[in-house]
Amino acid sequence: MSKVIPDAVRLAAHRAFVRTTCQAYAATLSAGLPSATAIVALIQDQSAWLLAGITVMLALVSPLAAGGTAYLQWIAKGLPDDYLPAAREQQE
Repeated sequence: MSKVIPDAVRLAAHRAFVRTTCQAYAATLSAGLPSATAIVALIQDQSAWLLAGITVMLALVSPLAAGGTAYLQWIAKGLPDDYLPAAREQQE
């Protein structure tokens, strides 16, 4: 019985998720967490905690969404032809 999603595709999708999520977190953290907008808003208006909370939440959740998108794209499209020889070698 063949698998719906081959192991090589699943492994590539997991790697894509981790790589993309890490890259997105690196970009988010290098841009500044919390953002300058939220800090300025808190300084000017002490009741702006909602804005700060939403900003931090989005900064933490958005990279996970990017990683999930990468994972699903790999699952949907499978391995590119260029990856197939390496995948076969790893299975042996």
